Parts: sequence; structure tokens; C-alpha cells
Amino acid sequence: MHQLHTLLPLHLRPDDTAQPIPCLRSVALVIPGEPKGQARQRHRLVQTKGGRTFVHNYQPVESRNWKAVAQDHMRQAMGASQPFASPVSVEITAYFTCPPSKWRKRARRPAEWSGKKPDWDNLGKAISDAGNGVLWIDDAQIAEVTVRKVIAAQGDAPCVLVVVTELGQFAPAEAVG
Repeated sequence: MHQLHTLLPLHLRPDDTAQPIPCLRSVALVIPGEPKGQARQRHRLVQTKGGRTFVHNYQPVESRNWKAVAQDHMRQAMGASQPFASPVSVEITAYFTCPPSKWRKRARRPAEWSGKKPDWDNLGKAISDAGNGVLWIDDAQIAEVTVRKVIAAQGDAPCVLVVVTELGQFAPAEAVG
């Protein structure tokens, strides 16, 4: 398993000597297990005993289960703290299992970027939905997102690292253009 402090951005590492980025509040957590993206909503026709037909919309079981596990870890990370109430920045780093076809016998294979499924936006959507009411009040508060997909180093366990940082006042110098 990864050491949390080595996965954190430089400004959040406890042994960092660099100047920290000013922020109001921040939380970091690791969700163990293979990262899962938000699956597409499913639909089915249901007919009642009275003969009425309607469409039932639902999330696949795998998506619901992964989000429930993610929420448990989010609750543990937040402890007794209330969800963020102001705009936040979210960093998501998804570490996928290194496939056996990439393993080396002599030297351990290092981590590398992943360009495979799930799509980055589906990973972000799964985290943002799971964080509703736990990390933030509503995912509409997310003003900035970074999503990274990485194949973990050979032998490292898969996980998702999430860092949520409350954003302060928007400074015009940060504006593009």
C-alpha cells in the first residue's frame, strides 16, 4: 500500500519545507481497491399489476457498491468535521493494478500513466457523487478538478487518492487571458 504522505501534493506533505499554498481547510484520503468510473444509468420497463407501464431508472450494482465504500472512507477522513460549504478544488489520482503482462522479474516496474478506460470524467463523477453530503454539501461546489490515471508500480495495491482543498478568495492574477 502507498504511504499517504508520499502520494500527497507537495504543499500538503508533512515533511515539506516549501511554502504551503494558502487555503482555508484541506482533507486527503485513500480509497483502497481498484478505481471504478461512474457507469451509465440503466433503464428497464416495468409493468404494474394494474397494467400501467413505466420506465425504471437505476445505477448498476457495481457502481453503487464502489460509491458506498468510497463514502465510508470519506466519512472516516472527515471525522466530526462538517462538509465543505464553500467552493473546493479536488485532486483525484487513480492508481490501477499493474497488469501481469507488464511485470518484470529483475527490476520492479515503476508507475506510469494510464490511457485506458475508465474515462477520466467517469472517475471524477463517481468521486463527486460519492462526496455529496460527506466531503461537500453538493458537487456543484467543485470549482477546480484534476484527475490523474496511473498504472501503479509493480506490486503496489490499487487505490484512489482524493485531496479536497477549500478555495479562498479568487484573485484576478489567477485569471486567464
